Amino acid sequence: LEGTGAISMLFHNYPYGNESQPMKAFTFLFFFLNLALFVLFTAVSAARFILFPKIWSRMLRHPVQSLYLSTFPMGATTLINVAIGDIFLTYGFGGKAFVYTIWSLWWLDVALSFISCFWLMHIMFVHLKTRQEHSLKTMTTAWILPVVPLVVGSSTGGVIAPALQIYSPSHALLTIVFAVFMVTIGLSLSLMMLTIYILRLVVYGYPAGIGILSSFYPLGPSGQAAYSILLIGQSLQSLLPLNYGDSDFLRWKFVGDTFNVFCIGISVVLWSFATMWIVYAVLGIQQVVRHDHVPFKLSFWSMIFPNGVYANLTIQLSRTFDSPFFRVYGAIYAAGTLLLWICVAVPTVCLIPGAFSHFTPAWHTVIMGTGAVSALVHSFPYGSGSLPIKIVTLLVFFLNLFLFVVICAATIARYILFPELWPIMLRHPAQSLFIGAFPMGAATLINVALVANQEWGFAGTGFLYTLWGLWMIKHDHAIPKMSAIWLLPVVTLIVASSTGGLLSAAIKPHTTTIALLTTSISFTMVIIGLSLAMMMITVYLTRLITNGPPEVNLILSAFVVLGPLGQGVRKEKMIPFSIAYWGLVFPNAVYALLSVQLGKVLNSDFFLVFGTIWSIIVFILWIVIFFKTIPAVMDRSIFKAPCLADATLLPFSEKDMHSGTAQTSTGTSLSPP
Repeated sequence: LEGTGAISMLFHNYPYGNESQPMKAFTFLFFFLNLALFVLFTAVSAARFILFPKIWSRMLRHPVQSLYLSTFPMGATTLINVAIGDIFLTYGFGGKAFVYTIWSLWWLDVALSFISCFWLMHIMFVHLKTRQEHSLKTMTTAWILPVVPLVVGSSTGGVIAPALQIYSPSHALLTIVFAVFMVTIGLSLSLMMLTIYILRLVVYGYPAGIGILSSFYPLGPSGQAAYSILLIGQSLQSLLPLNYGDSDFLRWKFVGDTFNVFCIGISVVLWSFATMWIVYAVLGIQQVVRHDHVPFKLSFWSMIFPNGVYANLTIQLSRTFDSPFFRVYGAIYAAGTLLLWICVAVPTVCLIPGAFSHFTPAWHTVIMGTGAVSALVHSFPYGSGSLPIKIVTLLVFFLNLFLFVVICAATIARYILFPELWPIMLRHPAQSLFIGAFPMGAATLINVALVANQEWGFAGTGFLYTLWGLWMIKHDHAIPKMSAIWLLPVVTLIVASSTGGLLSAAIKPHTTTIALLTTSISFTMVIIGLSLAMMMITVYLTRLITNGPPEVNLILSAFVVLGPLGQGVRKEKMIPFSIAYWGLVFPNAVYALLSVQLGKVLNSDFFLVFGTIWSIIVFILWIVIFFKTIPAVMDRSIFKAPCLADATLLPFSEKDMHSGTAQTSTGTSLSPP
C-alpha cells in the first residue's frame, strides 16, 4: 500500500507533463488501485484475526512482524495525500464537506500513528514480558517502523493545510502546529534509531539475506521528514503573520518568510542525509547479493516507499529552487522507482500460479455483482445525490474497477501459463457459458463511469466518447443437464443494450446522429437478446417439469431468471460455498434497480419502498458473499475449476493445499498468511 501510494504521488508531482491528461490518468489509476488494495487488505487482515484470534498474540510477540503494524497508518496517509492534493485541489471534488471528511480521517490516522509509536515501542522495551527478543546483532532498520508513521502523518498535515485554509485559516494553523509536533517526535526517535543501526553495522556488519533490503528504510523518515518540513514552511509563509493576538513575534510581518527559509534549510540537510543512506544501501545490497542468494519475498515491497519518498522530495526541492539538477535527478529517480514497482509487482503476481489454473470465467460474475451494487447505491431512492451516496458509489465502482483489472489479468495469466486449459474450458458445457460474464461486467463499469461523466462532470466530452468506443467494441448439452446459466450468452446483449440507452442520452447534446445510431443498435440488441432469453427460459421450464431442479452445485443459477430457489434445494444436501454464489447478486440487483426506476417513473410509493427493501437485501447479500470469499481465497478452497476433473493438471496436489504449503512452477514455497 505504501509503495503503490508513493507511485501515485510521484505521477501527481512529476516535473514533466504532470498537468497532462495521461499523467492525471495514471495518478488516478494508481490512487484507486491503492484504495482498492487498502480496502481489500484491511478486510483480509480483519478476517485473519477474526478467524484465527490466537495469531494476534503470536504476531505481537514476533520481534519483526509486530513492527509492520505501523504500515497501516502510513498506507492510509498516501491515500489522503492524493485525495486532497489531486482530487480536491485540482478538480474541486466534494467541496468543504469532502475536505473536512478527509481532515477527520487524518485525525484518526494521527491517533493510530501515536499508538504505533508509543505502544509498539513500549512492547519492544518490555520484550521480556512479551517474549520479543531484540539484540544489537539481529537489529535491522525495521526498528524505526513504529516511529515513522508520525513523520508520514505530519507530511499529510502539510498537504491538508492549504485546502483547509480556504475555509478556515485557524483550522489550517492548528493542523500545521500539530504536524510540527509530530515530525519533531518522529524525526528525533528515527535519528536515535539510525545511530544505533550505524553501531550495529560497525560491530556486526550488514544484515544477512533478505534483511539487507531494509537498508533503504532510512530514506523514509529522513526524506519524508524533509518533505513534511518543506510543506510546513510553505504553509506558515501563507498563514503568518497573524492579525490578532498580542504576540509581537507572530504578528511580525516577516515571520512567515523566516519560518519558510528555516524549513527549506532543514529540508536540504535531510535530503543530503537521505542521499548518504542511499549510498550505504546500495553498497550493502551488492555486498550481500555477491555472497548470498536473496529469494523473492514480500519484503521486496519495502524498498518502494522510501525510494518514492526520496524522489518526491527531490522533485519538490526542484520547484523550490527552480533547479534543473534537482528536476532532472528527481525525474530519473521517480522513473527508476516506477520500474522498481513493476519489477516487484510482476513476481508477486507470479507467486500464485496454482490459483490461476482454477481461475475460471465464472469469476467475472464478481464484477457483474459488484457493478450492479454500485449502480444500486447511485439509484437508491432515499438520499440520492447526497455526498455520502456519491462517495459510496465511487468506492464500490473503483473497487469493481480494481477487481475487473485483477480478474482480467488473472484470466489472461491462466491461459498463458496453462494454454491447454483453453480448449478444455470451451468444451465444458457450463464453464464456457461464463465467457459472456466478461462483457456484462464491463457494461456495469461503463454505466457508473457514465454517471460520473454526466452528473459529476468528470473528464469532459473526450471521456464520454471513450466510453462510447468501449461500448462498440463443441459442447455436451442435454435437457437433464440444463441450468439457467444457458441464458448467460444471450443476457450479454440485454445488459449491453441498457448501457447503450444511457450512452445515447448522454451523447445526444453533442451529436444526434451517433445518439440515434446507438439507440438503434441498442433496440436491436434488446429485441434479439430478450427473444432468445424467453426461448431459453421456456426450455428451462421444460427441464424443471421433466427432470426436476438442477443439482446442488448449479441450483444457485436459478436466480439468473429470478426463479424459485427454494424449490430446488433438497433438504438432505448442503450447498457448499463456491464462486457460484456470486451469481446471486447481479440478477437480484437488476431486479431491485428496475423496481426503483419504476417507482421514479410512476411516482409510486409501492415500487420505491419495495425497491428500497430489495436493494438493502442485495447490499447485505453482496457483503456476506464478499466476506465469505476472502477466507475462501486465503485457503484456496474457492479455486475449483469444474472443467479440471483430472488432478494431474493441478500445479500442486490436494495434500499440499490442505497442508497449507505448495511449490510453484519456479520452486518458490507458498505458505498461508
